[in-house]
Amino acid sequence: MFKGLGVMPLQRTVVCIEVQPQVEEDIDSFLAQYGIEFIRAAHAEGTVSLVHQEPPDVLLMDMSAEQEMLWTMFHQFRNSMRTCNIPIILISPRITTIEHIRQLYAANAAGYLTKPYTPHELLESIDRVLAI
Repeated sequence: MFKGLGVMPLQRTVVCIEVQPQVEEDIDSFLAQYGIEFIRAAHAEGTVSLVHQEPPDVLLMDMSAEQEMLWTMFHQFRNSMRTCNIPIILISPRITTIEHIRQLYAANAAGYLTKPYTPHELLESIDRVLAI
């Protein structure tokens, strides 16, 4: 889909729900080259409303912190008719507990990324879940 660097795809939107909003600044400009609008959102109640109002093509969820709110948000997206078909890519730190890994795989997300990730790895993950 995005692999042909000379071909510009349709505009796509990716919402990234980040625990630590220090996502590299160059990700926005890198993804924009491929027609992807990258929107950062904090873990907040307003994020669920934002995603329901304007459903993105892909949702990234930073599951670094083991907070009940993150899993509640994940299940809200999965259980809503408006958002249940949005591919969700879960983001996790490289070092995590076995229980956290079990939770991530049990969630049956469309994809997984580990921190730190490069813009190219992010693009490949987005490409993969949109091709499904």
